[in-house]
Amino acid sequence: MKTKVMVILVSAMVLMSLQNASVAVADEDVNLTAHYSAIIDELVMKCKYKTAMRHSKSNVIRDAAMLSCLKTTFYKKNKENLIRGMIEKDIGIKRYKVCYYLNTQFYNIVRPSKVTISNVNLSY
Repeated sequence: MKTKVMVILVSAMVLMSLQNASVAVADEDVNLTAHYSAIIDELVMKCKYKTAMRHSKSNVIRDAAMLSCLKTTFYKKNKENLIRGMIEKDIGIKRYKVCYYLNTQFYNIVRPSKVTISNVNLSY
């Protein structure tokens, strides 16, 4: 009789701890989503400031501004997918890791085309 009660108590405690762990994981995902979203929003704002220099006389500054414009569009259109990918890959909360992941995802799309902004012919 005492062993049955002990087994029931232990199993109830294990079930309660597993339930608490699943709630904690759900809360952690919400916190990570908010953290990643805030970082992406901040990067978009920084890219918008760089985009403002697209009328510079310097070719290098204009190219950097156009690249920032592309990054802004990429981050805005793929925000949910990027956040989901960071949660799946367990990037963590360190800012440099998040920025590295975001830049890697952006350049994985841009680099394979091997088209530079300077090489694009816009005359028709």
